[in-house]
Amino acid sequence: LSDSGNVYSGKIGIKTRGSSSSGFPQKSYTIETRDGIGENRNVPLLNMPSENDWLLISNYFDRSFVRNFLSHEIFRGMGHYSPRVRYCEVLINEEYRGVYLLVEKIKVDKGRVDIAKLRSYENTGDDRTGGYLLKNDNYAQDGSDSWAVQFPALEEKSWSAVEARFVYVHPDPDSITLQQKGYIQDFIETSRDVLYGDDFRNPLYGYRAYFDLHSFIDYLIISEVSRNGDAYKKSRFFHKDKESKDGRLHAGPPWDFDWAWKNLFFQAKDGSGWVHNYEAYGYGDVQPVRYMNQMLQDPFFSNVVYDRYFSLRQSVLHYDSLAFKIDSIVNYLSNAQVRHFEQWDILNDQSGDPDAHVPDSFEDEIAYLKGWILERLTWLDNNMIKFKKDDNTSVSTSESPSLLLRIFPNPAADQVYLESNEPIGNIEILTSAGNVVISHEPGGRRSCSVNIQSLNSGIYLVRITIQNRVYTRKLIKM
Repeated sequence: LSDSGNVYSGKIGIKTRGSSSSGFPQKSYTIETRDGIGENRNVPLLNMPSENDWLLISNYFDRSFVRNFLSHEIFRGMGHYSPRVRYCEVLINEEYRGVYLLVEKIKVDKGRVDIAKLRSYENTGDDRTGGYLLKNDNYAQDGSDSWAVQFPALEEKSWSAVEARFVYVHPDPDSITLQQKGYIQDFIETSRDVLYGDDFRNPLYGYRAYFDLHSFIDYLIISEVSRNGDAYKKSRFFHKDKESKDGRLHAGPPWDFDWAWKNLFFQAKDGSGWVHNYEAYGYGDVQPVRYMNQMLQDPFFSNVVYDRYFSLRQSVLHYDSLAFKIDSIVNYLSNAQVRHFEQWDILNDQSGDPDAHVPDSFEDEIAYLKGWILERLTWLDNNMIKFKKDDNTSVSTSESPSLLLRIFPNPAADQVYLESNEPIGNIEILTSAGNVVISHEPGGRRSCSVNIQSLNSGIYLVRITIQNRVYTRKLIKM
């Protein structure tokens, strides 16, 4: 306590966090830096950008201290935001609590999930289209913080249908308006319908118009490399910006890797097995958002996964690079880990950790982790061919068009949204006989809504003019 080097001296709010982890002897905490009257105070901690929401993540079941740190480093190295992490030792009320990770809380803010902050008065037009931060995770039993989305059965895997829940993070459940709920629910449910539709591979208005493939592919790769059994069913985040910026759904940031990089959730103890093939197994009441398995039915997606993985194996996923990062962490924590294990005598003790390996020393745990990573990468190298289609079905990445077009919800009752990454010139809704019943001029905007309450139930044709070209879509009026 008398050591110099404190980077912040002031008030905080603090509470324990986590579900299962809240029962660990070494607790994790949420902290807020506050000013003298209890208001949020943005401060830079350990050279991280100024903010007021932080987490102290314990390492009680990660005896290497590496798993979360390494995962976030990799995802950032792939070109995405992932929470920044710093090692620290924690004392609470002068009681030593061991080695922790000081981590940025996942939230919408500049320097974190950098999308538009959606205000309660933004309920129309482009304003309402973003930004949204959602997660697939534990939810309130009364359903007040989330909504249920049905995902169909996957016959090829004998998986039954599931009801997944999307939890509101930003805006939070107490702030999000009915209009905003309606928009994001329509978007999520229509994107699911398109993904599972007959024409989902269409490069213009198929699922690629709704999902940012780069983030989903990299999320799949970090999940598979770490063999994170929670990746597709728990602590899974999604975000969506305004349509005028990039209105597609993005995967991430990734979270919760303390049970990854080891032999958990799998019978195989040799680093083998595909995580996405286990996503049907829910976590208690939490069921998986079933995106990946359907996306992999698209040769374009699976080929890009294959190419991206082997490209990353030459950079952030090269074994030498990973081993160097681990060795750097081990050197940095050489003294601190001794104090940690004196406080928490969990070496050579399974202590509720179902991993088959129980280390007898810190050095043994590091050797096990590095050996497991090499084994896992070797297995992935040899089995990644699963994603590479034969020459007759392979698709070049140049197929991805610059124009994307979305129409949702579909079917619709009162109004329908149209969104594109290019200015929309004109919209016409026609009957099956070809009669124009609604004509709408968006004024060059990239997103708009059209009121269809006056239409009778039935099937209509939507004709959209973009860049002097006309595109048509079918619309079902309920």
